[in-house]
This record gives sequence, C-alpha cells and structure tokens, in this order.
Amino acid sequence: MAGGERQVLAILGLGLIGQAILAATRRHCAFDEVSLPISWTDTALRRDQLAAVLTAIGSRDHPPARIDIVWSAGRAGFGARQDELAAEEEPFLDILALADRLVDIAPKARHGFHLMSSAGGLFEGCRLVDATTEPSPRRHYGIAKVRQETLVKAMRPEIASFIYRPSSTYGLSDGTARLSLINVLIANALNKKVSHLFGDQTTLRDYIQAGDIGSFVAGRLVGHAPNPGTFLLASGRATALQAIVHLVEAALGTRLLLRIDPRPSNAEHMSFRPAALAPGFVATDLATGIRQMAQRHLYC
Repeated sequence: MAGGERQVLAILGLGLIGQAILAATRRHCAFDEVSLPISWTDTALRRDQLAAVLTAIGSRDHPPARIDIVWSAGRAGFGARQDELAAEEEPFLDILALADRLVDIAPKARHGFHLMSSAGGLFEGCRLVDATTEPSPRRHYGIAKVRQETLVKAMRPEIASFIYRPSSTYGLSDGTARLSLINVLIANALNKKVSHLFGDQTTLRDYIQAGDIGSFVAGRLVGHAPNPGTFLLASGRATALQAIVHLVEAALGTRLLLRIDPRPSNAEHMSFRPAALAPGFVATDLATGIRQMAQRHLYC
C-alpha cells in the first residue's frame, strides 16, 4: 500500500473466481505471497492452522493498516444436497471467527470481509431482477448463500462487509476449479465429447467472465477502501442456451455434440435489469469472451 503501510489480504478459495481475484490483485500491485493450507474436514487441524495465521499476522513489528478477507470458497455446487452444504458451514464460521479475532489483534487497522455469494442461487426463476428484488432461493444452495450473507452483515461494526452476487460465471482456470457451462462446452468440443445439457434450449441466463469479477473485486482490495455494500455482478443481457451453443460453435469452427435432458432440472429463466448492476462493473461482451476462451484453448 502507499506510504509504506502494510496490508494483509487473505483469499479463501482459489476456484474460478478466486483465481481471477488473485490475478487481478497481482496486476494492481506486488506483494509477498504465502500459501497456507486450511483443512475443510478436520476441525482441530483447521483451527490450529487458523491460529498459526493469527500468530503470523500479529507477530510483525509493524501492525497492518488494513486487513481484508475474501471468501470465494465452496466445493458444493448449485444442486448440492443440504448435508453437503451443512458440512461447509463450519469452516465458514471459523473464518468469520478469524476475522473477529483480527480486530482484537489489530484494532487500528481497517477491516473488510468480502463474500462471494451467488445471484443464480438467490434469484433462480426471477426475471428482470432489480435493486428492490428480495432473494427467493429455491434450492439448498441458495438458502446457504442467504445465510452466509446474513452472518457477514451481522459481524461487528469494525468489519466492513462487501457482498458480491455474480451471475453465471465462465472463464479460464488452472483446471482445478469447478467448470461452468461454457467451459464444459468448449472442453468437450475440443475433445470430441458429448455435452449433457440440463436446461431447455430456450433457458435464459446472464453470463459474465470471471476476469471481470476479479477486476471489480481487486478494485476494492487495493488502494483506498471503498464503501461497503451488496453488489450485483451481471451483464444485464440474458442469453438463451441455444445462443450460447451457437457462439461456442462459431468460435471453435465446429459443431457441438449435445445430449439434452428431456426433463431439464436446471431450466429456470433468470435476468437482471441493467440499472441494478453494481456501479463501475464492466462485463465483457459474451461473444468476445467466448472467442477469447476458444482462442486460448486452440493456440496455447
């Protein structure tokens, strides 16, 4: 940070979005990186690991001027069962406790907690979502996201809360992240595999690039601390599944092999009013984004 101030940034979860946030933050500034494992399944081990994090932050000669924690973790997907999501709540609560303890260790620092929620989970089946639309989750995944948002908003007042609600996300990753529809379509086309579609061909969704999310969040992690709040990250332009298939085919110059579920389990429409989007968020044009992904796969 400017003026020699020390900032601590902890990113929990390096999936598709987490990797994009890390990459965008690196572009903004140089910083020392330390990779610290956090166990999902072993409670005692995880708490020992978090205690080590606290010790590392508090043992420096100069206390940090700013501490930001980014939660973009979670292995359970859109269709996860309640028991799968329940298993992920304990690690989340431990991270909230870590943020709380950091306020005691560095009371003069600016503290922020950044939660990656889900517009899809919160507004499944909703059309033209605007700033007044209340979340109405239809799956356990969406209910879990609402609970996470509630817990973050209820944190002590010294911790500024930033809640991001991204729509359907696609983008390049290192191969360890859970893949999006567009990622799967491109990968299967290149490997001449069949893609199984669980939505109707007319299903409308709003797609954004992970890199655009990373740039937006990095802008709130580096430099002057912005005002906290809840941010809808979407393009404001809903696209039918059939159009996505055509865009991928055009970008790759080949026809896709498709198997369409006769009883689609993920066919609810979803769209967002442009006026409801987070100020300053810029979404890459979908055709451009798909073309960029295809070129990277074809020529790298």
